[in-house]
Parts: sequence; structure tokens; C-alpha cells
Amino acid sequence: MKFGNRLKYILFSVVYWLLACHCYIILRFIGIDGDAAGKIDYGEIFFLATFDSIVIGFLFGVFTSSSLSLKLKRRAFFSTVLINTVIYVCFFGAVIFGSSLVGNTLAFAIQYSLSSASLVTLFYLSVCSLLYHFILQMNKKFGPGVLFEYIIGKYFNPKEEKRVFMFLDLTASTTIAESLDTLLYSQFLQSCYIELTEPISAFSAHVYQFVGDEVVVTWKVNKDFDYGQCVNFYFAFANALLRKKDYFLETFGVQPLFKAGIHSGTVVAAEVGELKTEIAYHGDVVNTASRIQGLCNQHSQQLLISESIFNPIAGNKKFALGLIGDVQLKGKYQSLKVYSVQLKGA
Repeated sequence: MKFGNRLKYILFSVVYWLLACHCYIILRFIGIDGDAAGKIDYGEIFFLATFDSIVIGFLFGVFTSSSLSLKLKRRAFFSTVLINTVIYVCFFGAVIFGSSLVGNTLAFAIQYSLSSASLVTLFYLSVCSLLYHFILQMNKKFGPGVLFEYIIGKYFNPKEEKRVFMFLDLTASTTIAESLDTLLYSQFLQSCYIELTEPISAFSAHVYQFVGDEVVVTWKVNKDFDYGQCVNFYFAFANALLRKKDYFLETFGVQPLFKAGIHSGTVVAAEVGELKTEIAYHGDVVNTASRIQGLCNQHSQQLLISESIFNPIAGNKKFALGLIGDVQLKGKYQSLKVYSVQLKGA
């Protein structure tokens, strides 16, 4: 996973456990009478709570963003949340037992771990762990950062954004679908899409839509945006599929290959729907990217890009760029320069 993405997971984890820990302390000491309150060093308690929650949040953030955690997440939503919550609860239980054992007998540690105060603390941490993993899984289902945008209503009113769109389409999909039964073809696509995980994390991409055997990937463009990462994303995905060649041939009898088209420009982003909502992107940019991808078979190319992508990456020595020509796309009055992209030395 890219360092920037891992840092976001870690920061979220630290902030979450800071809030959870301090909320518990506030709830724990509300209503204590004056005599008891006078014996409590609140400064020391809050200092220790802050230190412990930062350490715990950091460790959990590192674990969440690790490759091990990504493998654990390849399960059904409920089982993923439950398994991770159980792991965290066991961790907290071990911490409570271990801390009570320091300077005390084993019998005391066992008795304290089973006391009402300890069990209440463990129950609170269990609820926090459950909510923590629920949020992480919802973030995964919506796409990184999208859940937060829903919560704050960022796209409740339409907004203009500059974005890159890539349309990925399975080559010879009709032939493959006819050679496999419906269930096996669905498993085939599922196996292909699993290989998107690492490239998406590595190149800060966001899956906009899965439409049958087609995937729409997007990036939000800012002043420091590196257009080369979009091209690198495609080749990283292609290499990931190639590394699983033996698996695909043994399981499905076919090696998947995806063709792609990339285009960028200004779109309107808006939250649409009522019973089922999603953030949709409207504009000519999306249609143009789709039609560029549709030219791949015609020109026997795996990756085609528009001039809006070509210009920023023209000086990149990793790519071999070739002009296809001024192409008249369906539904457009003006022609568009389209280029092929390959990795040099490939």
C-alpha cells in the first residue's frame, strides 16, 4: 500500500482511539462524589490515556493497512467485522490481564480481569472495536474517502471537479463468457477484480463502477497530480493478472487481458438517488473515456489515451507513446487526438 494511504489509515486509527479512550474516561468519572474525586489525579489519567491511545491507534493503523490485514478482509462483510473485532477484544483482554499481573500475584490478576470494572471496560472496548471495523469495512465498500464525503454531504449539491477516468474492459469477454458457465464466469471476473486491490492502493485510484466485465476507475486531479500514475496503474494491474497466469489457466482455462482508455477533464460530481444513493459523475469526459477504450480492438492496442493524458506524460521515458491519429468519436463533432501507450522494453 502506498505510504500516503497507509498514513491516512494510521491517522484515522489514532484519532478514533483517542476519542474512544477519552470518552470512556469522561463517562467513567462522571458522578464521582467530592471525597473520591479529590483523590484522583485527572492530569495523570488523561496523560496516560492520551499516550496509550496514540500507541494503540498507531499499532492498529499499521495492522489495518498491512498486507496481512488486506488478506483477512477478503471475506464477507459480517465475518470480516466479527473476526477483526474478536482479535482486538482478545488483545485488549490480554492487555488488561497483563497490566494487572505486574507487581501482583496470578490469582489477583485473574480476579481483577473477571471483576465488574474490568468486564465493563472490556465491553466498552468491544463496542468501540466493532464500530471501528464497521467504519473501515463501510469505507472499503464505498471506496477510500467516499464514506466521509457522504457523511458531510460534500456532493449533496453538484460540484465541478477535474478528474481522470479510465475504462477497463475484458478482452474477448463474449468468447470467454460462452466458454464458461454463468457461475464460473462470475467467479472468473471476481478473481480478476481481486487483483485490482494492490494497484488501487499503490496508485491512489478509486473504483467508480463495476459494470459487468467493465471497470471504471477515476482519480481526482490537483495541481501536483502525476498523470503517469494512471498509466502505471494499468500496467500494474496487467502484471498482477500475468503473475496469476497459472491459476487462471488451471481454474478457468483462460488468461484474462484487459484493454483500457483514459481521458481527463472537468465533470460534475453529485449525490444521486434516494432509496439507493451514490456519487455520480456527469459530463462528456466520462463518455469520451469510454469511447476511447472502444477503439482498442479497432487499432489492436491494449491502452489508448487522449491528448489530455499524453501532454503531461510526454516526457516520461518509461513510456513508448505513439500517435494513432485524429479520431472522430461517435457523438462528437470535433476529432480527438488519440495515442497508444506501451512500456519501453516490454
